[in-house]
Parts: sequence; structure tokens; C-alpha cells
Amino acid sequence: MVKGAGVSRRTFYQYFRDKDDVVLSLYQLNTANLAKEIEAAVRGAGSPAARLRAPVDAYLDFQQRGGRLLGVLQSEAMDPESRLWPHREQVMASLVMLTRRAVASASGPTLDPLVYWTLFLGLENAVLHLRHGGPLAPDDRARMAQVFHPMFAAIMASAMAAPERFAVDKA
Repeated sequence: MVKGAGVSRRTFYQYFRDKDDVVLSLYQLNTANLAKEIEAAVRGAGSPAARLRAPVDAYLDFQQRGGRLLGVLQSEAMDPESRLWPHREQVMASLVMLTRRAVASASGPTLDPLVYWTLFLGLENAVLHLRHGGPLAPDDRARMAQVFHPMFAAIMASAMAAPERFAVDKA
């Protein structure tokens, strides 16, 4: 690993305890970029409908650009025994909060956080299912948007019509 990176052992161990630290650092870097992209997409969305679609689109765009390494890191992070698991949980919580704020700015009320957790867990699993070890193909990305946009809109419409079903509150 050290030879492949073109650094000395001493330099490597100055920054990392072991290979697992490198994997964790790569995962943290990727997830920080994902969160920034989702936040920027929500900020840049003009209409309320666009603010509701922005988190899904930004997530899918990031996945489409991600290569094999991103898929491997995500798969590893889904294991509760992995050192990546706690960071994944933190990232998912921040994506939930970003989405709740986007919904609140678009429509006022928001949903129980579990609804947004379900959205991102579904996205994550669908991406891993469709990646086949590589990046998310453009056709698969389009298919996911075609499925997730109306699903999210239907959940929002249902929540507005019957707020007690989704424990709607203010973000």
C-alpha cells in the first residue's frame, strides 16, 4: 500500500495508524463531499418543488460520479461491526436534517425524521443494488429519479392531507 501511494512507511504512519484509518479517511472525505453537494443543491433550488427534489437529485448525481471505491466504502459502512458504521450514522442523520430543512422551506410543515431516514436508506440500498460494483449508470440514475421523485411527492401530499399519519411538526 505504501509503495502504491508513493510515500515512505514513516510518512504513512505519521498520518495513519493502519489501513483501516486510510479507509475511514476516504469514507469521511466522500461523505463530507456528499453532504456539501446536497446542501448546495438545496440552497440553489428555486421553486418549492425543486427544493423537495434537490436532496434526491444531489445524492443520485454524487453516486453516478462515484466509482468503484465509493461503492466499496458504502458497502463496508453498512456493516454495524465496521469502523465506518458510526460515521455513516452521523452522515445519514445530517442528510435527514438537511432534507427536513428543505421540506420546511418548501412547504412549511415537515415529517417525522423516520420518513427521511427511510428515503435515504432506500436510496442507498437501491444504489448499491444497481451499481454492480461500479458507478451508477446514467440509465439507472434516471430510473431511480423516476421512482423516488413521485414517491417522495406522494408521501408529502399524504402528509399534508392527513398530518397525524406522519406526525407532522415544525422543523
